[in-house]
Amino acid sequence: MEGVLKKSSLPALVEEVDELGAWILLDRGPEDLGTVMLLKWDYFSTAVLEVEPEIPTSEKLAIGFKK
Repeated sequence: MEGVLKKSSLPALVEEVDELGAWILLDRGPEDLGTVMLLKWDYFSTAVLEVEPEIPTSEKLAIGFKK
């Protein structure tokens, strides 16, 4: 997406996914109503997602098989 966007990453809403790729809605600021862009499957293979880490528990599980 170099040359299209000013940043190396951006938040976007995936509107639809089909055989062509992912149709995303870009928010470029308050003056823009939004731009829909197609990310074709042929040109990208990774995604960045925000996730919350699991809360560790004090319980330790045994490794192996149970009868």
